[in-house]
Amino acid sequence: MTTPKPTDPFRIASAVWQDLCDYQPGAAAALTIQLKNMPEDWPLRVFNVGRPDAAVALPPAAVGEVFDDMRPEIPPYAEHSFDECPACIEADDNCRYHKGYAEGHHEALQAELDAVKADPTITLKDFLQRQADADEHPAA
Repeated sequence: MTTPKPTDPFRIASAVWQDLCDYQPGAAAALTIQLKNMPEDWPLRVFNVGRPDAAVALPPAAVGEVFDDMRPEIPPYAEHSFDECPACIEADDNCRYHKGYAEGHHEALQAELDAVKADPTITLKDFLQRQADADEHPAA
């Protein structure tokens, strides 16, 4: 199991805040009201530490949900390209969404490569037509 790289809590907070404002403005407003109503000793009450800077330095509690080597990323996954995805940037690799997308895309392309290896004269159009025909009329 690899240890995830340390994260910048201020960058993550900024990204989460921006996502809340963009996708859940009501939740962003409610969070602001809730934060304004917190008592001054919130670090002790919430995180059991005495100072805000100590709370900021706390490590992530979750280290991967399904994947032992990946912590949970910033959503939404599908709204961004590979290069601009905040979860990919945070992980410094493809996030879980983009890893799955890449694997699915690879499997689809692998079928095309196998067809070309079996018959080098086949064109992509021929391959796709054969696939469509096979989907419409499956062998009994």
